[in-house]
Amino acid sequence: MKFRGPAQMKKYAAIIGVVALASMAIACGGGASATKATGKSKSTAAAKPKTLGLGDTVDINDGDGNKWTVTVNKVTYRTKGCGDDFDGMEDPKKGDAYILIDTTYQSVSGKASYNPLDWSVVDTKGDESTDPGLTDCKPALSSSNSLVGKRHGIVVIEVKKGVEHGTAVYQTPLGETSTSWTF
Repeated sequence: MKFRGPAQMKKYAAIIGVVALASMAIACGGGASATKATGKSKSTAAAKPKTLGLGDTVDINDGDGNKWTVTVNKVTYRTKGCGDDFDGMEDPKKGDAYILIDTTYQSVSGKASYNPLDWSVVDTKGDESTDPGLTDCKPALSSSNSLVGKRHGIVVIEVKKGVEHGTAVYQTPLGETSTSWTF
């Protein structure tokens, strides 16, 4: 094919780029389905956010053969840190509080990935908080992309004081699936 100048060449390059990106997105796949505590499974589209209740589980498939589940067991509101901190260094900033998200990750096949930075809290007004709380709540959830088996831990997010209701939001590591639990 002959190009009739730089403008036509840029146009074809742009088209090829869009087709390549679309092909990669389709090939990567991934997705999630939610399972209520009753054990019933409902299929969901990868792009559609899901809202679950406490105790409900979401199934994650990263498209590379790695599958795992994430469950939010409970959510707790705290105005103080969790440890024996005599000087208040673990406490939230003035005017803030902590939301503790008690989670369980379970690998189903391959290796699971978990990280407290995959979480945020959205209050009832729609304001999102992503700041991790620097406190000694146990069991702490560290991070790993090679979990085989089960991992239980607490994710701590610092929020404005008074945010006792909202949603705990989990965004899969590559951002293809977002799931939230109402508390």
